[in-house]
Amino acid sequence: MEHARAEGISLFHAARQITETEELKPVARKALRALTDDFARWRFRRRWLRLIGRKNWLGANSELPFSLGEVVELFRIFVASIRTAEKNRQRPIPGPAPTMHKPAG
Repeated sequence: MEHARAEGISLFHAARQITETEELKPVARKALRALTDDFARWRFRRRWLRLIGRKNWLGANSELPFSLGEVVELFRIFVASIRTAEKNRQRPIPGPAPTMHKPAG
């Protein structure tokens, strides 16, 4: 997130940039790249579904609102997970639990 803020770009574009570097291990880089590819596909799908709905090209198709709703829900889930990760990152990591044993001696 710091990279995106420093560069003044979206998280999506920052993630894409990171996948083109050696900053991440190969497995993480591949997973992040797959995720950004999924988002690009979802954005493309959402854009076309909205256009189809506005132009009423399918008539009274009940599947269109459902499909568009699913794409929007995927984005909402991802945004919520980013917020949760940010909140968790800002919390201090608790130390080891205190022991209940009395020292021998």
